[in-house]
Amino acid sequence: MDTILIRVPDGMKNKIAMRARANNRSMSGEVLDILQREMGQARTERIRELEALCEELEQQLASLFAQQSITRDRLESAREELMRRKLVVSIDEPGAPSGDT
Repeated sequence: MDTILIRVPDGMKNKIAMRARANNRSMSGEVLDILQREMGQARTERIRELEALCEELEQQLASLFAQQSITRDRLESAREELMRRKLVVSIDEPGAPSGDT
């Protein structure tokens, strides 16, 4: 285990000592518990933020796929309409092959 030496504001050492006694721990154990909980809480909050961001991105992606699908459907309909019109035009054109031989 690593060792660190820290300076604390006046009065904080006594607060840590009282809290350590109340929790049946050494002062080092109490400080370590505080640091672990704080760092774990910050990590948990960051994970929640990232999960929310992922959810938002998934919704945006689903929306983009839906828009792409609509656009693809419109394009296919337009292509089919164009092919139908070309067929109608080529059938109606004078001199166009009639299919009768």
